[in-house]
Amino acid sequence: MLNSLTAGARRITDLADVEGLAQPTTTLLVKRLEHRGWVRRERQDHDGRIVMVSLTPAGSVVLEDYRSLFSAALLSGLAEVATEEEIDSLVSATETLEALIVALQGRRR
Repeated sequence: MLNSLTAGARRITDLADVEGLAQPTTTLLVKRLEHRGWVRRERQDHDGRIVMVSLTPAGSVVLEDYRSLFSAALLSGLAEVATEEEIDSLVSATETLEALIVALQGRRR
């Protein structure tokens, strides 16, 4: 969910759609993330029914730390079963897939 907020604030309903979750489930998760200080919820001045969720600086740090740990573990495991060239190819493919996911999420907005 933190990753879905890196592109900017989202409405709870949009966040639920992107994450493939029911809105009540998303609301509960957002409350938990907000309690930890990783996201911020704000009602819109022009329409108090709309709740926007955004990533806080602390949430960005947590996300980057998680990504670093995950990448290190993944590279360690890959080093045991793949050549350096194969790993480079996987990194390139992953970057391409990430760009595709970002583009597709942008279309759903």
